[in-house]
Amino acid sequence: MDWITPIKGIFAAKSKLFIQLAVSFSFFWLALFASLYEGSYLLHDSSEWEHTPFTHLLHNNPNLPSDISQLDFLVYAIKFYSFFPIICLISGLYFLTASLFALLQKNHLLFRKLFLIIGLLLCVTAVFLFSTLTIGTILFCTILFLFGGGLVGFFFVLRKGG
Repeated sequence: MDWITPIKGIFAAKSKLFIQLAVSFSFFWLALFASLYEGSYLLHDSSEWEHTPFTHLLHNNPNLPSDISQLDFLVYAIKFYSFFPIICLISGLYFLTASLFALLQKNHLLFRKLFLIIGLLLCVTAVFLFSTLTIGTILFCTILFLFGGGLVGFFFVLRKGG
């Protein structure tokens, strides 16, 4: 009977992690689809078509709604309807960090380095996204910067403790 107790503990820990990953993954996809839906209002706002970064990589001058890239829907949602893109960002980052934690529990050095790289990438992305100043973009970039700074800080906390 004593050999069953450690197995129950391992199964309970794995099932909790699985539930966390499943919930965060579901929230990510639901928020992504809601963001793309809200961003599809870009098709009706032709004055914003000249500010579409991804469409201009494909077409010099978008004239038709079919010319607009799906990624520009996400950019439009970040600029003007930022609730679901922020939920998408938070749940995606949670899924990424929980996955890295599950995969790299034994390799602490690689885990810390990946946190540092992801944190720095988030901070750099936040700085580059501040070029368009709308309420949604400022809020999204602030959250990006806070999460990036948190991951960089977490890198140094783990270094001191480990």
